[in-house]
Amino acid sequence: MDDQRWGFDLTAIVIALVTFVVGVAGAIIAACTVVGIPAAIAAILGAAGVSIGLVATALLSLQSLTNTISSEQNTIAQKVHDLGDQWAKSNTGAMQAKTDWHVAQ
Repeated sequence: MDDQRWGFDLTAIVIALVTFVVGVAGAIIAACTVVGIPAAIAAILGAAGVSIGLVATALLSLQSLTNTISSEQNTIAQKVHDLGDQWAKSNTGAMQAKTDWHVAQ
């Protein structure tokens, strides 16, 4: 798929992953002392909550984008169907001979 279209969702997921890793690293450092263990547990839970929220937001954004694209495709398909034979079509049979073409100056 196109990287530009997926860029936001991938960026949000990467940010969620980095947030979780930083939170876990901070929790490990806090857990080095006995008194820091409750704070470490709270830090891990906080990082997990934030990460889950970011991933959920990215997925909902992707779903919204997909629904919008699908709706637009259906609208275009219906308009093409409604046109039937009324729309202008090129006569490619009339453009096959070399004499049909000339350089515009």
